[in-house]
Amino acid sequence: LSSAIELHVVTRDRVPTEPGLVVHNGLEPNSAPLRQLYGECDLFCLPTVGDCLPMALMEAGAAGLPLVATNVAAIPEIVLDGQTGLLVPGGNADALAATLGRLATDRPLRLALGAQAQETVRQCFDAQTNAQRVLELLKQIVDQRPSDARL
Repeated sequence: LSSAIELHVVTRDRVPTEPGLVVHNGLEPNSAPLRQLYGECDLFCLPTVGDCLPMALMEAGAAGLPLVATNVAAIPEIVLDGQTGLLVPGGNADALAATLGRLATDRPLRLALGAQAQETVRQCFDAQTNAQRVLELLKQIVDQRPSDARL
């Protein structure tokens, strides 16, 4: 790793230490220490090949971080390529390195992607808003059913 770049890894696994690498074990989703870490970072990267729509992407987006992730499953619903972050093909380390290098050196792009990620999470992934939407849809369904129908 470059001495100007520090990589923070949040994991439950043991990872050997090396210069430029900070390992965080035991951080819980949406915990205060994790939110603080989001606030201290410049971008968020999740090069997964198996997650459908990881909560971590929503947390990082809510913190205003640009998102870098693989183009798998439903991830493109939150990582809108070129808008909220950048997508890379799964398993392509060269593409991932190039994308991270691009964001590391392009602060205006990082800030623009992060701002849009924050707005997208607010508009599309807010739990209270979505719960209200589901409730309203259920009410509409109930109101539209024939009076003699049973649920």
